Amino acid sequence: MTQAYTPEDVWGVLGEPLEVQKETERRFQETERRFQETERLLREEARQLNQQIGKLGNRLGEFVEWQVRPAVLRLFQSWGFYSDVILQDGNESLEIDRSVWSLILMK
Repeated sequence: MTQAYTPEDVWGVLGEPLEVQKETERRFQETERRFQETERLLREEARQLNQQIGKLGNRLGEFVEWQVRPAVLRLFQSWGFYSDVILQDGNESLEIDRSVWSLILMK
């Protein structure tokens, strides 16, 4: 003998997939939100890392400048060129005439 189903039974069975679909959609939206937040955090981390690498590169450049500068002055003096040392924004700088550079490149 077969059991008779009421309309409520049918709607109950049909409603279950709808509830599962709603829960799936809610989870998908939550996952998408988390993904976007993670993406934003990664972009921020990359920006900060790029800034730190840039600062490190600047510091390395300053270090090399101050290590090379005395040798460059001695080299120019050994070639008979005397360059001017000027103050620029409170920092000591080396001023080299373009004609000196062209002579240096020709050596």
